[in-house]
Amino acid sequence: DLSDVKGIAFKRNGEIIITEPRPFIKDLDSIPFPMYDDFDLTKYRPATIAKEYQHLITTHITTSRGCPFNCQFCSACRFWGRKWRMRSPKNVIDEVEWLYNEYNVRHLYFFDDIFTLDGKRVIEICQEILRRKLDIKWETTTRIDCVDKEMLDWMKKAGCYQINFGIESGSPKILKTINKGFTVEQIREGFGLVKEAGIQSIAFLMVGNPGENKNTINETIRLMNEVKYTGMRIGGGGITMIFPNTPLYELAKSKGIVTDDFWLTDSPYPFYTGDHSLRELMLLNNRLEYGTRPKKEFIMNLIKQNIARLRSLPFFIHLLLRK
Repeated sequence: DLSDVKGIAFKRNGEIIITEPRPFIKDLDSIPFPMYDDFDLTKYRPATIAKEYQHLITTHITTSRGCPFNCQFCSACRFWGRKWRMRSPKNVIDEVEWLYNEYNVRHLYFFDDIFTLDGKRVIEICQEILRRKLDIKWETTTRIDCVDKEMLDWMKKAGCYQINFGIESGSPKILKTINKGFTVEQIREGFGLVKEAGIQSIAFLMVGNPGENKNTINETIRLMNEVKYTGMRIGGGGITMIFPNTPLYELAKSKGIVTDDFWLTDSPYPFYTGDHSLRELMLLNNRLEYGTRPKKEFIMNLIKQNIARLRSLPFFIHLLLRK
């Protein structure tokens, strides 16, 4: 009987039935390692991987689930829950060593939402990499307020060369609005610590959160240019999108931007257009790109974006006409 299966929704005689949630897996060490037998890992490269490591065989590893933070736009803590669950350092490096020996993996992306939430655990992972003499290069993603000198030093020793940060904005107003949980000063301090450790950093930004305007974009531009002395680079980003069950989604529904029925269609995720039209958001995004990237890089990105927009022209026309 499907009604006895936890964590699903289905229709019976036209009636929608939603069963009770399935409990989260508490012991993540109990989950088997993924199978790679049907994949040629030489064909896969993360977009952020450094040029000097493009020749290395690479893959992703997730070592934890959940996020205790509550960013307005983010679906991670809705999907995994706000209670952070982690794999043990031994279990993590057992998988790394298995990939190292069985698949010749020499580059890894620790793809957690917040890899460095527990500094002691990160240090133990790094020490285990060194103890087993695994000659790997790796990158990861975390928050700018979840790094410290001791942990970063160990990460560098263990082969970490790059950390990707979801900064989103350099405007105190926007950071507060989206409930990001850190300050402009913590952004400055965090990038400084990463530079001192000899690790590269990438900042991911967003355009179009509630309250966004030219002034907040200019604040972001000023801050990003201020911390460029650390070697920080601007990574991917773009216009804020709306994900189900987030505070931003509820705000978007109240403004008539989206309804629950939207998810019954095949349309891509919608953009947040509560303050600006899509065209205005594109212009703000170009303003941010122009102000934070080297001019040659900006021009190349603009060409790529316009090519992508041409391919997606029917979708964009639909959005523009709707507004």
